[in-house]
This record gives sequence, structure tokens and C-alpha cells, in this order.
Amino acid sequence: TPNNDGLNDCLKLSNVTQMQSVTWQIFNRWGALVFESSNPDDCWNGQTLTGSDAENGTYYFILKAVSNCETNIELHGSIMLIR
Repeated sequence: TPNNDGLNDCLKLSNVTQMQSVTWQIFNRWGALVFESSNPDDCWNGQTLTGSDAENGTYYFILKAVSNCETNIELHGSIMLIR
């Protein structure tokens, strides 16, 4: 709910301190990339890459990481954006 009320305004990764590298992407329902980062401290505030507000709805994420043990990790799923 990125509505500037200070609660859940930004989606951020947590517990990634044991990773050598992290890349995460968020896509809209048509498969267009709306967010991408390889910095685990970055967060998605509900805006597209052009800076406009993303529409309410379901978005899909892909998280790829390499652990300190050199294990490849890939997670994917969906999130709901509500304003």
C-alpha cells in the first residue's frame, strides 16, 4: 500500500546478508518489467521504471541470488499492489 502513510510504502528484501549477489525483478500482468535491482537495500515503492504510479493489481517477482556457499537460489511469486 504505497500511499505515503509510513506503513508498507515500500517493498524491500530482508534476510539477504548471507548472499554474495542478489537480483530481483518485478513485472506487471503483461510481463513488462516495472522494477529491477541488484542492490538488496533498494525497495519498490509502487512506481514503474518511468516513475509513474503502477496500477492496483497483481505483480510478479523473480529473485535470483547466490549464497555465500555459492548455492544458486531462485524464488518467484506474486504480490498485490493496493493504493
